[in-house]
Amino acid sequence: MVYDSGLRFNGFVIKGKVTPLHPSFTYNLLKPITLSDKERYITYLSSFLGWQNVPNILPGENDNFTYVNPSNIAKVLTFDQGGYSITKIASYIDKFMITAGDQTVEVKHITFSILDETLKIRMFIDTNFKVDFTPESSIANILGFNRQVYLPGTYESTNVIQIQRTSYIQIYCSIAWGCLDQTGELSHLLYNIPNTIPNGFRIKVEPVPVFEVDMNITEIKSIEIWFKDDNDRYLYLNEEDFALTLVIKKL
Repeated sequence: MVYDSGLRFNGFVIKGKVTPLHPSFTYNLLKPITLSDKERYITYLSSFLGWQNVPNILPGENDNFTYVNPSNIAKVLTFDQGGYSITKIASYIDKFMITAGDQTVEVKHITFSILDETLKIRMFIDTNFKVDFTPESSIANILGFNRQVYLPGTYESTNVIQIQRTSYIQIYCSIAWGCLDQTGELSHLLYNIPNTIPNGFRIKVEPVPVFEVDMNITEIKSIEIWFKDDNDRYLYLNEEDFALTLVIKKL
């Protein structure tokens, strides 16, 4: 296929999935598309549908919650990688302590609550218990607390909660070229989606106006798609199917 003057291709509908084992998805064309090297072409995202699940807890980075019980025994809860709300984090800690025999459903010895006015956390620690936020991979930063050992009492976090690990979900495309990435370098960045949708919800985007990106290729045999956060880490969108429509237009 060769593009003639004024011709616009209506779009590729690309459906796929990305995983830690395969962090990008390649869409292979049945027929290569040849673009004139004497013309300028752009591409843009027309629509996107996927799942929001940007993990805010990562293995070895912030997955540790440690407390000390009245017998002076340290108990360690290690969270699985995932996207957690404050309520969910508190629930996991509660269940862990019940399973460990250090509290019951009726009597709580360590609790967390959100202060809506300040977006900080109030932590209650009962007599003879301690919370240890000193491990290198402590969850302290998400909850807004300093890296220290907290003795029995009621505390308000020093900082606001850091529940969102990234501000944008960035879509990259192998045929797009010219946008600056987070490092200030030219890249294959196609579109930025603000990370405002709660974890576990559908992302549906139809940009208006569209964001046009230059291309640096004249023959298209395949199109590779991948996703990153604004810290240059790959995203896997809950390892669920995504769908996007990519348009190529001659200027």
